[in-house]
This record gives sequence, C-alpha cells and structure tokens, in this order.
Amino acid sequence: SKLKFSTQPKKIKKIIDEAKGKNHKTLDNFEANEILSSAGIATPPTKLAPDLAAAAKFAKKYGWPVVLKLSSPGLLHKKDIGGVVTNIGNMKQLERAWDRLERKMTELDSQIKNQVKIQIQKDIIGGVEVIVGVKTDSTFGRVMLFGAGGSLAELIADRNLRLLPVAIHEAEKLVAKSKVFTLLKGEEGEPSYALDKLCELMVKLGKLAELIPEATDLEINPVIVTLNNAWAIDGKVILEPAKTKPVSAPKFLAATTLKNTILASTFHYCEFKTEGPLVSAPGQYISVKVANDRINCYSIASRDSQDKFGLLIDTKPGGPGSKFFENVKPADKIAFLGPFGIFTLKLNDGAKHLLFLGTGSGCAPLRRMIEAALKEQKTKLPITLYIGLNYVNDIFWYDYFKKLSQEHPNFNFKIAVFKPDKTWPGATGFITELIKKDFPDASKCAAYLCGNKFMIQDATKILLEHGCPKERIYTEKFD
Repeated sequence: SKLKFSTQPKKIKKIIDEAKGKNHKTLDNFEANEILSSAGIATPPTKLAPDLAAAAKFAKKYGWPVVLKLSSPGLLHKKDIGGVVTNIGNMKQLERAWDRLERKMTELDSQIKNQVKIQIQKDIIGGVEVIVGVKTDSTFGRVMLFGAGGSLAELIADRNLRLLPVAIHEAEKLVAKSKVFTLLKGEEGEPSYALDKLCELMVKLGKLAELIPEATDLEINPVIVTLNNAWAIDGKVILEPAKTKPVSAPKFLAATTLKNTILASTFHYCEFKTEGPLVSAPGQYISVKVANDRINCYSIASRDSQDKFGLLIDTKPGGPGSKFFENVKPADKIAFLGPFGIFTLKLNDGAKHLLFLGTGSGCAPLRRMIEAALKEQKTKLPITLYIGLNYVNDIFWYDYFKKLSQEHPNFNFKIAVFKPDKTWPGATGFITELIKKDFPDASKCAAYLCGNKFMIQDATKILLEHGCPKERIYTEKFD
C-alpha cells in the first residue's frame, strides 16, 4: 500500500535556506528536529530553553522525565563531550543538569560556543533504540542505513543498507534482516514494538531526503521504538561535505595517579602527574572522563609543580564520578580536558579584604586560590576562609590551613559544623551566619563562593546587604 503523509515543504525549505544563508554546513539538532517534524515524523515535545525557568515550565507542562542537550550547528557529537543529560526526573536533577551543561558550554570551541543553546525534550522511556539514516555514497548515490542505535550501537555491530527510494515492504525487509530485529519483534506471546510506525518513519525519511537535495546525510540516532510509536529523538542533517576538517571530538590529555587518600568520611584527595606542563589559573577546573559516556568537572585543588595537581572529590553522591574516584589507584591513568572556567583569583579588583566561603568539595578551588595569593603573589591583604561541613568527621585539611595561618599572619580560617557532636569546640550552624556577624561592613571585600547553591544564594544576599559590591562577588556552582 502507498503511504500517505503530510509534509510542509515550505517550512523545510525555509529552515534549509536560513542555514545556508548563515553558511552553516550542518543544522543544529533543534532545526533538525523541526525538519523531521515537518516531514510528518513523530518527535517528542521539544523546545529551546533560554533559561532554567523556561526549562522548568516545559517540564511542568509535559511532565517528567525530560532530557537536556546542547544544540549548535557543527556540534554533531554532543554525547561524546557530555552535552546530553537524559532521564531528568525532578526539579533538583534539572537544576544540576542545567548547571552541568552551562559549564560544558564554556569548554566548547569558540566557533560553536557563540551559537550554542540548550534544548529540552520530553524523555521517551521503555523502547528499543535504533538508527535510521540516509547517506550519500560516492558510487551508488543515496542509501538508507538501519541498525541498532544509541547505546546499543556500541554493543552490536548492526549496519544494514539499501538503495533509495525505499517503499514500505522494502523498509520491512531491511528491519527484518537486522540484528536488532530480535528485540523489536518482542518475546513470544508478547506484543511486538511498533514495527509499522518504524517502517513508516523510514519511508518518510527517504522522502524527506528527496526534498533536500543539498543534504548529504540525514540521520536519526536514536529512534526510540515503543509499543505504540517510533520517536525521532535526535536528528542530524549535514548540508554539504565540509571543505575544512570537521569539528572532531575533543583531544583528551592524560595524567597518572600518584595518590588517592581518604581525608575524612567520603572526601578523597587525589594527586596526579601530567605528561607535560599543565597551565592553569588558580580556581579553574578540569573535565575528567569518568565513564565512556560521562565527563565530570572537578576544580584543581593544588599545584605542587607545573606537572602535578590535586583534586578533592566527595564520593557521597554515588554516581559514575564517585565510583571512578573510589577505585582509582596509583599508576592508573585518567583522561581529562581543560583547564576551563572564569572563576579565578583577581587580586587587582580594588578589594582590601579577601573572603572565601566553601562547603564540602567546593573548598577545592578556594584552597588553590588562597595558596596562590599567599605563596605565589605574596599578597599582604587579609584573607579569611570559611568552611561549612555537615559533621565533625567530615573535617579535612584542618592541619594544612592551621599551618598556613601560622606561616602567613594575614590568613585565618573558621570551620562551621552544621550537625556537631559534643566534642566539637568550634563554630556551629551555617557559615553564612558567621559572615553576617563578622562582616557588618563588607564594602571593601571581595568574596569567592563555591559549594552548595543555597549557601551561595544566602551569602550573596548577605554580602550585598552589607555593602559588598556585586562585581566583587565571584561564584562557582559545584554539585
């Protein structure tokens, strides 16, 4: 039977013409999504989110879970660089994912960074991931590709090709000869996934390719096939072969683990040696590959020499990063990108007193900045550090900071424990309370805040109320 479906050729042409007018070699994934939708292909609700509030509104409208992804022409390998966060199930997870992608944006190549946006999409749960694409072969012309997609593609070598055009019965044959077909047809006695919808999607993609003669490649990876539909999750449209070398995945640097020390409870301090000098500004972070599909950011806590650095990791969250650093041992190699970040020490901003407020692992960049200010810049400005921790057995670096305060009379520090036991003689509660009491006039201060976002919000409010200039409050989010 001949498949009938509605396309919007004018809309498709407009998107392509606009991209060509901007000299884009590829569409961003939001534009690709618009094109697929205009060809009658099912796409989940999706939107460009200008800010976190817009993303939250989208999630409220369409329901959890949602996906956040970076969207920019030329950014074809979003997942490889950690630019996709799936299965976001609540507001707290959405905030974390948003922060993570905002960080990631600062690391991108400047050409991509100038155009990057954040896209939010309804997450499709409980289906089989496949890839459907149209490629241009130099000998045979356009061919359709079908096989296992998404995370399955890494496990199964499953590439099946057929010359265009592809009719419904030809799409059915292409699917039936694939390895992923065993999953799609379902267990015996159970319903199969929506094979009819999948084959329709394949035909529609073939027809779409005819409408865009400029496109050398159209790819949907993954298509998630559920019991009721076949959803195009992530589209890629390449308009012409790149004259220059395409944007490749970033090149990782390597470092060798020297030590992995547990400082207190779940706080690990890891020391590494790089293969060459690592140039970084005090306060910057690196992005470590903690799993095949995961890159996490960690602030540099110390620099003993040009080729040695330390990281402070709290493994309490228990995610891929926690598991990675719990198990890393001396002589193990780590792969990382960076350093990155604009949360850096600024000694020429006119401040007469430097304040540092950190909670948990957020103390890492603060240690590095304080060390640089005292030992490298040899500043005589007074420096006060406040550390906020939950329990007495969380306390780390006490001896280090005590020794530093003995060597440098202009440095002092206070640790506040939120849930102390009877043995704790020091400050209790939140460090924001200490700031409120110790600095009724903060007009001559500069403040560096890193850690719990509620601490950052509260401390910022107090500092502004006490006269600290807004432009001298520097913050880093650190989950």
